[in-house]
Amino acid sequence: MATGVAHAGAAIETLKVGEKNPYGDQSDTSKPRLLLVQSGSNSPAEEYFYRK
Repeated sequence: MATGVAHAGAAIETLKVGEKNPYGDQSDTSKPRLLLVQSGSNSPAEEYFYRK
C-alpha cells in the first residue's frame, strides 16, 4: 500500500492578442486565448481555446 502524498494541479494561462506563451507558442497569436496546462510546455495550437 502506498503511503506517499501525491500532489496534482493545473493552471489556466490567459494570453492576450500578440502575447506569446513563454514555453513556446504554436497558437494563433492574433486572437485572445486560454491554455489549460499541468506544466509549462510548447503546446500545439489545437490545445488552445480561442475567443470567438
